[in-house]
Amino acid sequence: MTGRTVEVDLAGGKVRVRVDGEASFQRRFRGLFPTRTVGSRRTADLEIRWSGGSGEVRRNGRAIARGRTEASVALLGEWAATSLALRKLSGRALLLHAAWAAGPQGGIFLVGAHGTGKSTLSLALELRHGWRVLADDVIALDANGRPRPVERPVRIKPGATALLPELRKLRIDLAPLRAGWPVLVPLRRGPSPRRKIRAVFILERRGSGPVRLRPEGEGRGLAALARHVSNFRERPAEALAALARVVRRAPVWRLSGGTLEERCRTLSTFRFR
Repeated sequence: MTGRTVEVDLAGGKVRVRVDGEASFQRRFRGLFPTRTVGSRRTADLEIRWSGGSGEVRRNGRAIARGRTEASVALLGEWAATSLALRKLSGRALLLHAAWAAGPQGGIFLVGAHGTGKSTLSLALELRHGWRVLADDVIALDANGRPRPVERPVRIKPGATALLPELRKLRIDLAPLRAGWPVLVPLRRGPSPRRKIRAVFILERRGSGPVRLRPEGEGRGLAALARHVSNFRERPAEALAALARVVRRAPVWRLSGGTLEERCRTLSTFRFR
């Protein structure tokens, strides 16, 4: 078993992770994030170990999670590293619970509560319509409302392949879905597309009926976004000022109804102002 210390950098939230295990496990974990190998003189924030059919995630010398497959240990390690990075980042950035996808005309935010389909919709835009997912779950905003993607992998839940069968064509192990575990899909890296935010869409759960788009206006749009900033209470005045700049630059719409493909077509043909 070999070990290596890597630095995970999520929008400036940096976490040092000691990864001990076979080469295949180290490649699996390092492929999930933007990482770089660093020296091991300083103590790591986290340790992830995989050997002999079992593994664990350790912090401050004690185990905080254990798994019996490579996939489950990598999943638990991703959760631990991301949680710690966001904790470090929350003191200097606003954390908006949203996905960020970029298409030919620019970028959009997909904002919504858990279960509204942000991850599935953003991946469908990428796999079916040539968009690019820049952030799946969290976007960091500075005091001026300028966004920076938190480049954690897309987390696919059991049942997603029924909605998005294109997932089966990706080079990822989907077996954990059958056991009820999520699967991590690393973000595609390469030359940055047009990422300037052109619109923000508040997602409601898919339901019966056609796709409906309703403009929110700046006041309602700002209030809707504020509900999805996880550290809003720690810095409310700064958050409101930053979000006000976001909604002035990009109109806010509420998206409801429609199938997954109907939502994709609506967003791909949307006429930005």
